[in-house]
Amino acid sequence: MTSATNSVSTKRKPCVAAAFSLALAGLGHIYCGKLAKGLLLAVLSGVFIPTILITLAYSSPINTVWLLVAAAPFLILNLYAIIDSYLLAHRTQADYMLREYNRGFVYLLLVVMGTGGCVTMSLYVRDRFLQAFIVPSPSMAPTIIHGDRLLANKIAYAQADPQRGDIIVFPNPDNRRQMFIKRVVALPGDTVEVRDSRLLINGKELPLRAIPRVVGAAGESFVETNGSANYRIMITPSQTVTADMPATVIPKNTCFVLGDNRNNSLDSRHFGPVPLACVRGRFDYLYWPAANWSRFGTIK
Repeated sequence: MTSATNSVSTKRKPCVAAAFSLALAGLGHIYCGKLAKGLLLAVLSGVFIPTILITLAYSSPINTVWLLVAAAPFLILNLYAIIDSYLLAHRTQADYMLREYNRGFVYLLLVVMGTGGCVTMSLYVRDRFLQAFIVPSPSMAPTIIHGDRLLANKIAYAQADPQRGDIIVFPNPDNRRQMFIKRVVALPGDTVEVRDSRLLINGKELPLRAIPRVVGAAGESFVETNGSANYRIMITPSQTVTADMPATVIPKNTCFVLGDNRNNSLDSRHFGPVPLACVRGRFDYLYWPAANWSRFGTIK
């Protein structure tokens, strides 16, 4: 991502860049606007950690020489990241425009994902707060495409239920080892009908506004308005994977979900409403887009 997301500008501070790189190799570069290089350094740093752990695990007593050999690439890379980010911040213009990823919670997420503090902390974070997922199908195109990597907010519904427009994760009713990603379109008590690929809620057809075709998409794209929620969907008339559905009342303590790729999605039209108790989290953030890095950040 190279374009600024707002008009706020601020000089990059070398000491801050170096401190960020000390916490996670590459984070100082991301702080200075070098997203690709920062992510590359973070990945390379993570590659060396298993080597160190294996050396510690199989050297008993620990052989100092082998430990130094295993740790040397990791230490050199991190030292380079600290020095280079410090100098990069010095060279950055005083009117540096903040990018979308220049936010505190993004830095925190990257540190948690890159290091986790330790294996136990990583597992705890995954089980209680955030979990990463890779999208294996095009059923949520054009919003989410095949190969995207997302973070599920697992505490989003601790005090509230899913709302229309939310993108949720839940187990496949027919194979609970598989997780599904779909959009909530109707809530308990609503009457839902799908007719000729058009969605009707409580007898009213939801408005669609045509938008330019998404590059690489197989169908026409629209913005669907569902109460206060507005989101993109795709309709491909040539596909007949998903049939229409007669008017159905959504039972208590469930929600009705559809894929944004309306004619190519296995969703509530097939397996029925999803129990709220089965919802594992809400997708808010795209941390590794499969195609264009301009999509990095909050899912829109």
